[in-house]
Amino acid sequence: MSDRRVIVDRRRTYRPDRTVVLLVGESAPAGGTHYYLANSRLFHAIREAARRVYGRRVPEGEDFLTFAQGRGIWLVDLAAQPVNDLDDDARRSIVRRGIPRIAKVIADCAPAFVVAIGTTYVAGPAAQALERSKVEAELAELPFPTAWHREEFVEGLARVLRRARRRNQASERSRFSRGLISRFFDPLCFPEWDPRTSRVTYRLYRR
Repeated sequence: MSDRRVIVDRRRTYRPDRTVVLLVGESAPAGGTHYYLANSRLFHAIREAARRVYGRRVPEGEDFLTFAQGRGIWLVDLAAQPVNDLDDDARRSIVRRGIPRIAKVIADCAPAFVVAIGTTYVAGPAAQALERSKVEAELAELPFPTAWHREEFVEGLARVLRRARRRNQASERSRFSRGLISRFFDPLCFPEWDPRTSRVTYRLYRR
């Protein structure tokens, strides 16, 4: 199976049930590496950001893809083909063609955070895709993690992941509280006629 087919299949396989952080990349690198092959510079930078948030329990290699999926992290690319070996005009043109498709992805998964990976070629199209989607998500623009910008990317993504983690924890606490209430009480009040006072009263009944 070709690397491109593997990437497409794994992107589908590792899509979270509930996407919290949507990472928007440019394309697969021309060199044959990719996040979903667990061998790219971007993969290792994303894993390092997660390690700073979740600690030593963050797994390595392909197991990290499952770990990220379980925490609502998903990566999509604007361009379906490698573009980093093209001239500037062709690169921008191909990336921009992906805006409608990424807008549909955002509308479908409704993430809380959208992270544009690359300020030169990705940030603008990712912002346009988010605007088209009509989804109210926070947009973070980070540089691609080259040697010079790796720390800026890793720490920037770690900040997003920390906020996403707090959001998830708050949501879990809220669902737990609602579950306790619904376990002991029926949420409906039933009217009762009181013949002594000729009035209707409402009583909350226990289950």
